[in-house]
Amino acid sequence: MSLLHRLFIIVCCLPFAGCWFLGSTKQEHAFQIIEGTIGQCGEVNRTGIIGSQAKLERHDRDLNGDNVKEVVTVDRELCTDNDNCYWNMFSEDKNCLRYIGTIRGTVLERLDTDGDDGFSDLRTYWDLSQSDRFFLEEYRFYDGGYHVLGVLLCRHHDSDQMICSSDHIRKNYE
Repeated sequence: MSLLHRLFIIVCCLPFAGCWFLGSTKQEHAFQIIEGTIGQCGEVNRTGIIGSQAKLERHDRDLNGDNVKEVVTVDRELCTDNDNCYWNMFSEDKNCLRYIGTIRGTVLERLDTDGDDGFSDLRTYWDLSQSDRFFLEEYRFYDGGYHVLGVLLCRHHDSDQMICSSDHIRKNYE
């Protein structure tokens, strides 16, 4: 994720940052951000967001409809108590394993729309601890990897409805 994308997320989320990680005991672990360059060759145990004492798990899935699963790893040591995690993703290339980004969230939802090279857009949810609020994030694949399209603050309303801060997450990207 580029510095510009990180700054965008920080600026959008600052008003809500106070409750971001409340209630999680696992956040005591030190982050070791070894982020590679999106679109470049990477190593599963050294590229992306992982901890200093990583417990990596594989959760591979086909993200571009070619019936070949992309490599998806998560460091369970960095997941919060409510299962918010950082998902590092790689795509097999004939020459190497390409790092295609890190997605953060509890659930990775593949959407019906696609970015470049047939890679599906993704939606994630980041649970804001003991509240009924969560971040809803959408990612699109372009320039060799996944990038944030937008972040919404949402809350659960009744049992099957959610209300978000805006009706349009994809502003100028379509």
